[in-house]
Amino acid sequence: MWAATFSRWLDSPLLGWGSGSTFWEVYTGWTHTQPHNVLLQFLISWGVLGAAGGLWLLGRATMAAHRAGQADPQRLALLAMLYALLFQSLFEGMLHYPRFITAIIVLFALLHTSATRSLPQRTAD
Repeated sequence: MWAATFSRWLDSPLLGWGSGSTFWEVYTGWTHTQPHNVLLQFLISWGVLGAAGGLWLLGRATMAAHRAGQADPQRLALLAMLYALLFQSLFEGMLHYPRFITAIIVLFALLHTSATRSLPQRTAD
């Protein structure tokens, strides 16, 4: 699937084939909704130009979340969950299906907003 997606992307490397194009542009014996790899998904959908922008935004958001997560040990679990979902997007359709995108966006938002507020410290009773 990855090789077929990459090969088809090479026919339109700058602009790609459009969102959801894997379904009608890549055929490996049956149709697929996406290539199960976020880099290939961005490339075939948006080409190099759109993929560069998408990866830049994703990278900036990830760096901001990383800084927020590292600043407070209470946020490390959220950061670990975010990283797990982003890593899984290299092998699954995490950034194709809304249920996963929603979880990723909520984790980004929780990490970002928690970094802009000072959390009350718990005291031992």
